Amino acid sequence: MKSVIVPSVQSPPSMLKLHDFCNRALFSDVPPEKSAHNQAVLGWKGPGGLYAIAAILRDYPRDGTWYLGFMIVDAAQRGRGVGRSIYSTVESWAAARGATEIRLAVLEANEAAERFWRSLGFIEYRRVGPDTFKMRSHRRIELSRRLSGATVEGSNK
Repeated sequence: MKSVIVPSVQSPPSMLKLHDFCNRALFSDVPPEKSAHNQAVLGWKGPGGLYAIAAILRDYPRDGTWYLGFMIVDAAQRGRGVGRSIYSTVESWAAARGATEIRLAVLEANEAAERFWRSLGFIEYRRVGPDTFKMRSHRRIELSRRLSGATVEGSNK
């Protein structure tokens, strides 16, 4: 898959160095059984520059399941429905390319992110960790959302 920049009608007033984030090798950091070609990086750009970015990995951990590695929205855009709109675009884009489920993970300590994803219909798949990230121990909550009538394997819901 190629990286895609998706234009938007939103007009962000500011940017918090998202463009710096985009220059990192993070976009090639995928599981060993996958290649960077299996990942799509989607960006949203307005008159003020890039204000959101998402990376999604095709068919991981199995066919039809796509893993949203991250979705970052400029802080100035939060609380205004931009994140919901962006996720809706990501979901539609992935579904048109064969996704039947989307999975992601949030740090257990990031309660706001967990609330956001659950409000979009994601359910807990499992809890993982603790693992060390940025020199701290964290647990992750893995969440899943079905895009079709298929059941989510291993779900407790």
